[in-house]
Amino acid sequence: MTSERNEVFDPQRLTGEASLQRVVIASLPGVPADIAGTPASEVCSRDALAGLMLDTPGLPPPEPDRLADQLGELRSSAEGIVRDLAGGLLRAYGVRLGALLATLKDPGTPAQQGWSRARRGYLEHWLGIERVWLGGGLLVGGGAGDIVAGVQQLLSCAGVVLDVRVGRCPAILPLLGAARMVGRQDGRAVVVDAGHSSIKGAVAVVDGGALAALELLPPAPAPLSGSRDSVEAALVTALVTFADAVESTRLARVVVSVASYLDAGAPVDDDRSIYGGLTPDRVRDLVGAATGDDMLVEFVHDGSASALGIADPRLSAVVTVGTWLGIGFTPSDRRLLGGDPEVRRRPSSPTSDQGVRSQPKASSTIGPGTSWPPSNSRKRTS
Repeated sequence: MTSERNEVFDPQRLTGEASLQRVVIASLPGVPADIAGTPASEVCSRDALAGLMLDTPGLPPPEPDRLADQLGELRSSAEGIVRDLAGGLLRAYGVRLGALLATLKDPGTPAQQGWSRARRGYLEHWLGIERVWLGGGLLVGGGAGDIVAGVQQLLSCAGVVLDVRVGRCPAILPLLGAARMVGRQDGRAVVVDAGHSSIKGAVAVVDGGALAALELLPPAPAPLSGSRDSVEAALVTALVTFADAVESTRLARVVVSVASYLDAGAPVDDDRSIYGGLTPDRVRDLVGAATGDDMLVEFVHDGSASALGIADPRLSAVVTVGTWLGIGFTPSDRRLLGGDPEVRRRPSSPTSDQGVRSQPKASSTIGPGTSWPPSNSRKRTS
């Protein structure tokens, strides 16, 4: 049964009506004829980029699980022809993303593609967007500049004025967003990005009421299957492992960015996500049974978490580009944690093979463009 709240678009409570996958590329000036009239899922996904690469003579076969890194390596090849081919491929993909954004900014799109009240409200919201941030696994590895150049080329041809930028540490925006939700109490809190290819974790360090640092942990395996037991076991195991990484002053709250829409704080069981049907209370009980600690578990939609990670005061959208397209909108509520955190990673497991806690080790800082954690291979965001 469809509830009343799902009939009205709310940019901070996204539903399936906010899917980018089903946006049909409009026939606008500059839009290539071969993608006009095609759903974005078929032209802007990771597989679509891999298809472009496969069709480009002179480039090697694509490696989907490390596509961004592979293209970045080709873009810096010692062979000029390879560099040029890789750059042209990335710009062509950027043109496709630009066509999607131009469609979303076209005043005719809400009437043409707004099949429900909520869908039309979503598309109308896009008309007021002033800035778009790009994130996700395909924006790391050295190809972001070419992709953005392609986006801007298309927007210019279509006569669309839109500020497009790449987010800081684009592959971990959901973790940054989750970290801004842990509260202002000083201490260390576990934050998680539960995707379909891996479950990423980090420790948010709150100091002086601001987010001071984000310490990235080695990712945990994603569920081996989509069965409820497998998904539940994988997430709980990851949470227990990540919680053990906090040596002291651990806050009793875990924020989990999840590749799923939410309803009443729980992932929706709508066949779009393997995490659908999980409940925060059930996960909390299982983690408590394993650790002896009572930790509040809070889920957040991964696209919305990415928008929180940007923390832009303007009316902005965040489009994540990975296996699938994701969407989030910057919130009007400014009570979230501020601060410009140092992002660093821990090079090894927090515990030894004997189960004895190891001494904390120095962390290495991640610089711009560093491809860590690995980009997603199966994550489905909508």
